[in-house]
Amino acid sequence: QGFNAGPGGALGMFSRLGALIFGVDRVSRFRRRMGRKRDEEMTVLPMVMGKEDLEMGDTSLPTEASSSVLGASMMLASMFFRDSARGRRAIALSISVFVLLLLEIAAVLYYSGVNKNYMTALQQKNEKDFYHGLWMVAAVIVFISPIIALHEYTSGLLKMTFRESLTKRFAGTYLAAPKYAEGNPFYRLTITGEIDNPDQRICQDVQEFVSTAVHLVQDVVRTVLNILGFAAVLYSISRPACVGVLLYAITGTLVATKGFGPWIGFYQLERVKQEATLRYDLIRVRENAESVAFFEGGTAEWSKFTTLFDGLLNTVYRSVIVASGFGMFNRSFHWATFAIPALLVGPKYLKGEVEFGAISHASMAFN
Repeated sequence: QGFNAGPGGALGMFSRLGALIFGVDRVSRFRRRMGRKRDEEMTVLPMVMGKEDLEMGDTSLPTEASSSVLGASMMLASMFFRDSARGRRAIALSISVFVLLLLEIAAVLYYSGVNKNYMTALQQKNEKDFYHGLWMVAAVIVFISPIIALHEYTSGLLKMTFRESLTKRFAGTYLAAPKYAEGNPFYRLTITGEIDNPDQRICQDVQEFVSTAVHLVQDVVRTVLNILGFAAVLYSISRPACVGVLLYAITGTLVATKGFGPWIGFYQLERVKQEATLRYDLIRVRENAESVAFFEGGTAEWSKFTTLFDGLLNTVYRSVIVASGFGMFNRSFHWATFAIPALLVGPKYLKGEVEFGAISHASMAFN
C-alpha cells in the first residue's frame, strides 16, 4: 500500500529479502556504510560541483549560497564558466550575445530618430522627407534582421552548452560517474529522500533553469541598455518627461515584484513539486504493477492519488487568483503607457517648443 522507505514499503521489503539472501549482518553493515560514507559529498555544494572541483581544491564558494535563489544561480553560472571542457566556449558565446544586444539597441535608437523625422515630415506635409524616412525605416529593418537571427542562434547555442554542462555534472554526480562522485549517491537519496524526484531535477528542472536564467539575464541587460540609451533621448526632449517616465516605471516594477512576485513564485514552485510527486506516484505504480496487484493495493493507490491531486488543484486555484490580479494590473499599466508620454510631452508641443515627431519619439523611448 505504499512503496516507500518505511518498513511496510517496497524498500523495506527488499531489505528483508536481502537479509534473507545475504544475511542480516551484511545488509546492516552495507546500509551503515552507505549512510556515513563521505557525508560531506552529499551536501549541496559537492552535489552541484562534483568530485573534480573538490579535488582541485575549489571550495571558495560558501555552502550558504545555496540558501538563496541568487546565490545558487551564481554558483551554477560560476561552475559553467569555469568548466574545463566548455568554459572558453561559454565565455565566447556570452560576449557574442552581449555584442549583438548592443547592436540591436543601437539600431532601435537610430530607428527612433528616423521615426521622429518622418512623423514630423508627415505633420508638415513634407512629401520628400516623409518618403525618405520610410526608406530609412526599411534600411534599418534590413540591417537589424540578420542581427536578430544571429542573436537568437547564439543565444540558443549558449543555452544548449549551459544545459549540457549542468546535466552531465548532475547526472555524473548522481550516478557516481568517474571524476564526479563516489559512494553511490543515487542509493543514499533513495533511502533518505534528501532530494525529491532527482530524475526530474536532472532532466526537466535543469532545462527550465537554463532557459529562464539565460532569458532573464538577457532581459536585464537589454533593459539596462535601453534605459541608458533612451533616458538620454527623453532628457533631450523634456527633463520632466524623463523624470516622470522613470518614476512611473519604477513604481510599476516595485508593485509587480514586491506585491505579486513572491506569491507567483511560491505557487509556481509548489505546483512544480506537486506535479512531480503526482507523476512519480503513477510511474511507481506502473513499475510495480505486479506487486500492487498481488497485494490488492489499487484502492490505496487511488486514495493516495486523489489526495495528491486535490492538493495540486488547490494550489492551481490559488495561483489562478494571483495571476488574475497580476494580469489586471499588468494590462492596465501597459495601456496607460500610451497616454503618459503624450501627457508629458504634449504641453511642450502645444507651446511650439518641440516638433510633432517628438511625441512619437518619446512614446517609443518610454515603451
